[in-house]
Amino acid sequence: MSTSALSPEVLAVLDALHDAALVVDRHGLIVFANDLAEPLLGHRPADLVGLQVENLLPPPMRHIHGVMRRKATDDGTRRPMHSGVPIVALCADGSTIPVDISLSPLRGVGDGYTLACIRDRREQARLEQEARAAEDRYRMVVTTASEVFYRVRTDADTLRGQVEFVSPQCERVTGLSPSEFIEHPSLWIDCVHPEDRPVVFRTTQEILQRGVEASRYYRLRHATTGEYRWIADRVVPIRDDGGRVIGHQGVARDITEQRIAELAHQQLEHELRQAQKMEAVGRLAGTVAHDFNNLITLILASTDAAHQYVGDGSLLREHLVEISDAGERATELTRKLLTLSPDPNLIADPPVAPDPLDVNTRLLAAAPLIRRMLPDDVELRWELADGLWEAQLDAGQFDQIVFNLVANARDAMPAGGALTIATGQVAITEVPLTTGGLMPGEYVRIVVSDTGVGMDAATAARALDPFFTTKPSGKGTGLGLASVYGIVRQHRGDIQIDSAPGAGTRVALLVPRAEPDRE
Repeated sequence: MSTSALSPEVLAVLDALHDAALVVDRHGLIVFANDLAEPLLGHRPADLVGLQVENLLPPPMRHIHGVMRRKATDDGTRRPMHSGVPIVALCADGSTIPVDISLSPLRGVGDGYTLACIRDRREQARLEQEARAAEDRYRMVVTTASEVFYRVRTDADTLRGQVEFVSPQCERVTGLSPSEFIEHPSLWIDCVHPEDRPVVFRTTQEILQRGVEASRYYRLRHATTGEYRWIADRVVPIRDDGGRVIGHQGVARDITEQRIAELAHQQLEHELRQAQKMEAVGRLAGTVAHDFNNLITLILASTDAAHQYVGDGSLLREHLVEISDAGERATELTRKLLTLSPDPNLIADPPVAPDPLDVNTRLLAAAPLIRRMLPDDVELRWELADGLWEAQLDAGQFDQIVFNLVANARDAMPAGGALTIATGQVAITEVPLTTGGLMPGEYVRIVVSDTGVGMDAATAARALDPFFTTKPSGKGTGLGLASVYGIVRQHRGDIQIDSAPGAGTRVALLVPRAEPDRE
């Protein structure tokens, strides 16, 4: 077929195409080329006529193109653009360019003729290469970063959403693989600490309804270890072309170590303030108690001297006895005040070198007295550790500690309950950040816990303050726990209080282990 066989209308259509166009006969010979073939292939249209069309392709591609061309010719099937593997065209100068080819049988102009439209893919190939490079960079960031990247669609299920992507780092944080989160949309929220789930639900709802970014902090459970890790999660809404929020994506970062450091810093600040407060109050109390004790000593001495001048049945003797009893009580009060003093010269019977003490034996010896201190509706339980180390602790002051703690526990259980006294031992290998400056070493632990009314966080934080009491006016001095704290600190130990309203109180003491005998 010659070009003259094509009607002017067909030629006009072929020349108006936006792609290079070739008309090929049954044998693959080019019988027509439009004007756009020259800027694409570098051949003038007239020079292309009579060439084998497969010669415009590199040798490796010629066979497969010939097969496809003959199939389009014989079967009359149309092969549109982008329907196969992209190929390259061989230009007149020997260079190659990526192209896409569509094959369509020509009807009404003869038998076995095919129209081949050739489209330049250089710009598309460049964009695809840039997209692949960007995707490779994104994949590198996602797979190597320590954060967890994720994406969730919520247009179909606003309650749970459909997890579309989770980066591999999720396995390090949660012990679960990305595929598990994709298969089970609610798995992530199942790993969130129950107390933190309301925060996650609330922020997710705000993101979906208001379309705003949000940050949230929560704890996430590791499926293997059961440990909870603190997570900082920055969430951004995903919108469709119409601006409607259809999901959210985010970056979750493990901040557990940072959180521990912050809590430790807060604890250290609290302990510093407590130490400064105790030192200031202790100096004042020690000075006042020392002077007050001298006056009481004089009062008691004068009272004893007056007894010998008063008969047994005298009303004045009864008054002297009351003065003596009040003086003794005042002496006990000053002794408690002196335990708060940081000055060892003011402390009554200071434990300069306390002897080794068998805590279990001392507790069992005091058991009858402890039992008498408790009402019948309070059960006394013992949990004494076998083979307990001896403590470097003054025996008399240990008794004072125990009786104070038992009295506090008793008063916290007006409706009855259970009081437990337990002992144990612990070795501290490094300087801890959450205790009162304990040095590494071995410590004996004494724990007194009750099932009483408990304390809220604010009350528990002040429990060791001198003169602070929760008892009704006139029923307490506020020196019980304060004196316990003073004694324990004098022995280079520490005290920890755990309490909650309705859940009782647990007071744990740590005192140094007595040094073993050396030959």
